[in-house]
Amino acid sequence: MAGHPIDYYVYSGSWGTDEGRRIFSEGQMIDRWLKIEAALAEAEAEMGIIPDWAAKEIRAKASVEKIDLNLARAEQQKTRHSLVPVIRAFAKVCGEKAGEYVHFGPTTQDIIDTGHVLALREVLGAVKRDLEAIEKRLVQITLEHADTPMSGRTHGQHALPITFGFKTASWLQEVRRHMDRLDEGRERILVGELAGAVGSYASWGEQGRELEKKTMAKLGLGQADIPWQSARDRFAEAVLLLAMICSTLGRIAGEIFLLQKTEVDEVAQGFEMGRVGSSTMPHKRNPETAEGIKGISRLVRYRAAGILEAMEGEHERDATTWKTEWVIIPEVSIYTLAALAKTRQLLDGLVVNRENMRANLEKTRGLILSERAMFVLGEHLGKQTAHEVVYEASMKAFESGKDLAAALAQDPRVQKVLSEPEIRKFMDPVSYTGLCAELAREAASRKGNL
Repeated sequence: MAGHPIDYYVYSGSWGTDEGRRIFSEGQMIDRWLKIEAALAEAEAEMGIIPDWAAKEIRAKASVEKIDLNLARAEQQKTRHSLVPVIRAFAKVCGEKAGEYVHFGPTTQDIIDTGHVLALREVLGAVKRDLEAIEKRLVQITLEHADTPMSGRTHGQHALPITFGFKTASWLQEVRRHMDRLDEGRERILVGELAGAVGSYASWGEQGRELEKKTMAKLGLGQADIPWQSARDRFAEAVLLLAMICSTLGRIAGEIFLLQKTEVDEVAQGFEMGRVGSSTMPHKRNPETAEGIKGISRLVRYRAAGILEAMEGEHERDATTWKTEWVIIPEVSIYTLAALAKTRQLLDGLVVNRENMRANLEKTRGLILSERAMFVLGEHLGKQTAHEVVYEASMKAFESGKDLAAALAQDPRVQKVLSEPEIRKFMDPVSYTGLCAELAREAASRKGNL
């Protein structure tokens, strides 16, 4: 049985996806290492460093399915080394002659780092795909609800009227900025490494840089301007970008969680018969998907802190921080793909309760329009005086349970300039959403991500 929640069978969808688990499975990890070794051998043969026949044999055997993993496991228990056990198992399957040319010149970290980069290429592609799907759904929601009025909230309290489409437009643009960051970051992140023991290319001499370039071209990766064995900012950027994306997903999920509270009931995640909210309270329809996204986003941020620690390696390289990446990169990637899948599910089934949004606008009995009242009165009394007048009326309304219009109408200063019917004419919250609808439609219709 699995020993980590990511790999659970019964609860497989809680913390990961099949795609994420496949990318970071031990078999796929080893297979990537072998493909790197094969690309290196081919490049070395092209440059006359090793025989062509040896490179062909190495390429032919470069598959995790062809090596003896039991041998590799036994070698690992004996050597306690990160890569040598796999190299020995690979060399054996390549045969006595060709096996001598396996891993001809690189260091362990060259292979493992480049393997992580190949994994991240798959991850970033999957993340971009899911963000595009989320973007598409948010465009639909934003357009559909550009004019749907609701209460805007600051500090957890009713503030001014907005529209739901305006709220989701903010989510939409944040997602789009992450898509931009993904595109911009690929050039820095998807860079391999093949520079030898201390990054000096000493084992290949003058041919080192060209050999690295050829090998990376075969793998579809970029070549760094200088070896980065001790410079871990590339992986830090990747992990922190995933953490930012998860924080955005957490913000979206958190907002839905809050708006689904019984007392608010403005949105809800989709429900189908058979879904159970509680083992003891049969009535419960809990926002479990939103909760799951929030939980995952926290886990990702916790792990992301570790990638910053990994940037402080010693000298030309060391394993005290390097090996933490072996855990951080897979976990953050798998968690992120799970959060994205859950967010797609959450948004696809999102239920919007327009009636309750409209009803909640009236809960403060006009107080949500205190700003409007202040500016209307300000035309007659001046802004500062109007603020004082509306403040006093608002506090009386809070205490007495009256609506704001009635409280204002009792103030002698207001009576001199406006009657109660005149006050009530501008106390419609639906008519005070500012540019919310226009901004929502603009965001939904454009591709700009500023």
